[in-house]
Amino acid sequence: MNSPEQKKIFADRLESLIKGEPLLFSSISPELVALLEKFYTKYQEKALLDKASNVQQKEVVVEVQDDDFQIINLNSVETDNVKEIGAEWLCFQTLEQLGLGDLLLSLGWSEKAIKIALLHIISKAVYSASENKTADWLKDNSAGAELFGLESQKISRHHLYDSARNLYSVKNNIEQYLSHKTNELFDIQDKIILYDLTNTYFEGRKQTSELAQCGRSKEKRSDAKLITLALVTNANGFVKYSKIFKGNMADCKTLETVVKALTIATSELQQKPMVVLDAGIAIEENLIPLKKLGYDYLCVTRSKLKNYELVDPAKKIIALQDRLGNFDRSSICKTNNKNY
Repeated sequence: MNSPEQKKIFADRLESLIKGEPLLFSSISPELVALLEKFYTKYQEKALLDKASNVQQKEVVVEVQDDDFQIINLNSVETDNVKEIGAEWLCFQTLEQLGLGDLLLSLGWSEKAIKIALLHIISKAVYSASENKTADWLKDNSAGAELFGLESQKISRHHLYDSARNLYSVKNNIEQYLSHKTNELFDIQDKIILYDLTNTYFEGRKQTSELAQCGRSKEKRSDAKLITLALVTNANGFVKYSKIFKGNMADCKTLETVVKALTIATSELQQKPMVVLDAGIAIEENLIPLKKLGYDYLCVTRSKLKNYELVDPAKKIIALQDRLGNFDRSSICKTNNKNY
């Protein structure tokens, strides 16, 4: 068996014997058959020895470590006090990156008050419900309290009510801080500002409330008192400023208050951001002072155009895109040449 072909035939036949496969061809020399039987016998002897050795080793291990093993019926296993932590942990890391706890500490808050406030914020992000239901959720379903070293069983709805009032008392500080912090973290410049309003109604009478007033409900609830929420965001969706107005205040009357806060809330630029408004706010009494303060605006007019001039659409779009950042000028020009 000196040639490579004979060696390959021998190896193939020996492998077939070990695997128990039938030999399809038997035209081999008697010498090769005898050699196959010899090696196959040695293989069987070696396999039996290895098997016996393994059995002996297992018996020794079981004998030595018998006290370390117990038989458990898997059907008898029960779980207790199982809580979720995934979304809470993600929000916890986000608050760490934002450094909101450090801000509250600088405002004179106690360590426990800061922990409850941050836990309340996480709860609102993960499980948006009333303070009463949130307290039950923290006790039964969430391990959020454990992230701050708090005992969930000792957190009641009253702690969450107090936390919400305390957070609202420093709302302006938080909004200004987060506005600049998110710009810093994500390298954002506030070149475009979006401003809009909505309102929501109360089920109760709210007789002693100064803000809750009857007005034009966007949910068609003219029978209930309302409050109006004004919200300013940048093009990336980060909140710049918010304010609650009386429910009977017209949308157009809210702009002056909001514009005064834009300089503080937005990033510092040589050119002030463009303010995007809807037709309900874009009355002439609002647009003139807005322009005087140095803000460009984009809106839908509430009246017919009287004084206007035609401009090259491609140049106008390029000028607008320059304010947004880098872009492909060639593709914009081609698109406008085709459309116009």
